[in-house]
Amino acid sequence: MKNLGEILLSQRKKLKQTPETLYKSLKIHPKYIKALENNDYSVFDSSVHARGFLKIYAEALGMNVEETLALWRREFGYAFKEDFASQKKTSFKKDIQSRFVITPKGIGISLIVLFLTGFFGYLYY
Repeated sequence: MKNLGEILLSQRKKLKQTPETLYKSLKIHPKYIKALENNDYSVFDSSVHARGFLKIYAEALGMNVEETLALWRREFGYAFKEDFASQKKTSFKKDIQSRFVITPKGIGISLIVLFLTGFFGYLYY
């Protein structure tokens, strides 16, 4: 049984395309096309990049995208388990922390606003 890379390679050769000609139309660098065909996912930053490039590449080759992605998940879901694990461990407490910080500049601006409010309040009253 052929693996996903072999299927992609045979489909590309059937259409008589080269990675360089596909680069011009798809804007996917030939090194990523060759990586998909060689089942080398170490060149991708994350599973999102690999999946996105695979989807675009399969559409360009006239393949069924859903079947291609299902085959990819079956064969190479394990390749990015570390990626998914690191996403789950991300702490969102850093984003929730208060962004209010008292600085000398903030104190100075507050004093000026307070003084001007008091001054104009006195003149108006």
